[in-house]
Amino acid sequence: MLGRPCKANNYYNFCKGAWTLREEFKKGLVVRNKPVGMYTSCLIWQCKECNFEGPSFGAKKPYITDPRSYTYTHDLAGAEITVKYKWIFLAKSHVKIKSGSFLRPIAVEQDTGLPHDLHVRGFLNHGSNGSSNSDLSKDKNAHDDSKYLHKPGYSYGCTFCCAEGHVTSVYGNADTLLRHVAEVHAAGEPLSADAQTRTKCIVGRAPAKGEEWDVWFPGV
Repeated sequence: MLGRPCKANNYYNFCKGAWTLREEFKKGLVVRNKPVGMYTSCLIWQCKECNFEGPSFGAKKPYITDPRSYTYTHDLAGAEITVKYKWIFLAKSHVKIKSGSFLRPIAVEQDTGLPHDLHVRGFLNHGSNGSSNSDLSKDKNAHDDSKYLHKPGYSYGCTFCCAEGHVTSVYGNADTLLRHVAEVHAAGEPLSADAQTRTKCIVGRAPAKGEEWDVWFPGV
């Protein structure tokens, strides 16, 4: 088992905010008002420790994180490996973004209540060749998902490796992380029950109605 993440061990390559988010939602993310262009703005979720951000959903408080599920598929020796995930999985996996790593308008914090997870069907399919297509819910408050799922400058660690007591490598983008997850964890040695609980991962079955999950391995 890994010891307690701290500055001395560089939080095992994750952002401190990613660790905090896994323990308590409200301490890891905050809703901020981000300028878009000269005269408009939008509400986003932002890490309290760095510039990692994602879309907020809902017309009023309490705002929620992206409730949609996305599908990554990867061909491994002729077998199609599927990983379904939500944006919150990436948020809990992110590596600290250094100031100035890419241009970003200043965001102003907004007061918000505690959000609740929703389970809305709508999948973004990522092929192993990098191509994608989407069939997303037409929520008028929905944001362009690709802007956050594949945003330049974002790197990730593997929460599964960490849950199994290993220090994670750093993956340069979401696709690289998801490929690792598909090959090593979805198609590799079965995850322990403890690792599944720590990562909110469902393996080999469909989520029960109302069940909270971040990642889902339907099976090969």
